[in-house]
Amino acid sequence: MNKYQVETYTLFDGWVNCETDGDGKKVYYSTAEEAQDSINQSVKEWNEDIDSGNNEFGTHYNVDEYRVIKVKD
Repeated sequence: MNKYQVETYTLFDGWVNCETDGDGKKVYYSTAEEAQDSINQSVKEWNEDIDSGNNEFGTHYNVDEYRVIKVKD
């Protein structure tokens, strides 16, 4: 069975899985569409928090800063 993860690029580690659950375990998705929806929703919520003043120290994110990649089981 395939699984997908959301990654972001870091200067020191390159592309890395950037989503974890409450226990620090990596998050995986059953489909690429689910993973992309997670990116879209997270970026939207983050940017709305900045725009509403709930996150005064953050900067806007862009969905292009992330990618969905298929990983082996």
